[in-house]
Amino acid sequence: ITDPYGDCDILIIAGADRDATREAAQDLIDQL
Repeated sequence: ITDPYGDCDILIIAGADRDATREAAQDLIDQL
């Protein structure tokens, strides 16, 4: 992930619902 916000270390992931958000977050974690 590039650093588009400089020193800000917070990434907000929002999906259509709780399950979509959880799946998107897990996919991102799996890529790291």
